[in-house]
Amino acid sequence: MVAVADGRRESGVAASVRVLLEPDALVLALGGAVGRGEIPAICACLREALERTPREIVLCDLAALVRADVAVVEALVRLQFIARQSGGALRVRHAPAALSELLALLGLSEVVELEPASAVEPQRQSEEREQRRGVEEKADPGDLPG
Repeated sequence: MVAVADGRRESGVAASVRVLLEPDALVLALGGAVGRGEIPAICACLREALERTPREIVLCDLAALVRADVAVVEALVRLQFIARQSGGALRVRHAPAALSELLALLGLSEVVELEPASAVEPQRQSEEREQRRGVEEKADPGDLPG
């Protein structure tokens, strides 16, 4: 595991990068909080891994990601570019639902491919509300019958 930090992390949680090999893919596991200053090191890590062990599929595993924000989106777009330069493609697995929503908001849903079961929505309890019982109107004495 490679820890990547830009030294200005407010949360105290630096990004971590692990490279794993699966039979048909190279897995880049990102964890912690990814900051913009860490993106070049994350990209260099993928470049080096693809030079050592070329693979057509790069899986970016975000299961240990602390938050999904614009820095993560930027990192994913750059990682996609690197994967394409090497003749492959990047797919993202275990992406939080917030990332899927952010990609859609930024118009990048078609650029960064999320695995189908990837966008996991945290379980929430439904909000209890009172049922509306209909609208009751009071007659205004100034209204003429129609």
